[in-house]
Order: sequence, then structure tokens, then C-alpha cells
Amino acid sequence: MNKSVTIKPVTFGGLWSVHANADYHLNDFADRLFRQAISFGEVISSENHHMFQLWPDAAYLLSDQIELPPSTEEFVSMVTDISHGFSTLNLCGENALAFLNDHSSADISNQQIIRTNIGHYQVIIWRHSNTDIWLLVERSYAHSFTEFLQLLETRC
Repeated sequence: MNKSVTIKPVTFGGLWSVHANADYHLNDFADRLFRQAISFGEVISSENHHMFQLWPDAAYLLSDQIELPPSTEEFVSMVTDISHGFSTLNLCGENALAFLNDHSSADISNQQIIRTNIGHYQVIIWRHSNTDIWLLVERSYAHSFTEFLQLLETRC
């Protein structure tokens, strides 16, 4: 087994889908929570929250907290809790980026966040650094996806 790559589950508080609507744009929400705008393909973070935009009028908000921050109450019509639908894995180690580049359908070396495929699994890859990468995968596939990654890892 390649000891330079480790795959482990990550526990988070909540995951929400945030959609622009007739009353608010994504940047209204981002500005309230992060005091900055968000752009397509970007991740913005604070101490407990991370927002990433992979679609023109939608983004995901990942949080260490179970509840949305009180400062976002005004935007409740934009937000849907999707925590139950996803699992998060952490891929870490000196060869983490190379491992994912070898096995994903996209070159992630210049991407902070990307939605792509690894094998036949759709996954969101969020690169904190070249040695610390988070993977969001649909919960119904999480177990088989983890086994698939472990199998690929043993072949490296």
C-alpha cells in the first residue's frame, strides 16, 4: 500500500445548496457571510464556513456548524439543506494531487475546486493544498467510492 496517500472520512456540521432567486444574488449571501463576493470556480472561506460556486446561479456552503449562521436568516429562501445527501472524504499525503490527476477525468492541478469523475463516480474535488484534498461524493455511493479509491491506491 502506498503510504504517501491516506483516505479518511471527514465529519462536517452542515452542507447547504444556495441558489440565487428573484430577490437575491449569490453575492448578496456571500457578502453577508464572508464580506466578499464569490465567482464561478472559486472557494471562499471563514473560520467555520466554506462556500464554493460550481454553477452560474448556485453554490454549496459547507460548515462546521449544524445550523446556518443567524446573519443569513434574511436569505432563507435561497438555501436548502443537503447534508444528508453527501459524504466528505479527505485525501492527504505527498502524492495526493498526483493520485487524483492520474485517476480523474480532468486535470485538477490548477483548479481549487472542480466537479469531475473518478471512475464512474461524480465527485467534487476541493484542493486545500497539493497534499490536502477534500472529496464530496453522493452519500449513496460513498462506501463503494471509498473502496474504489482504496483499490486504486493499492495499485499505485
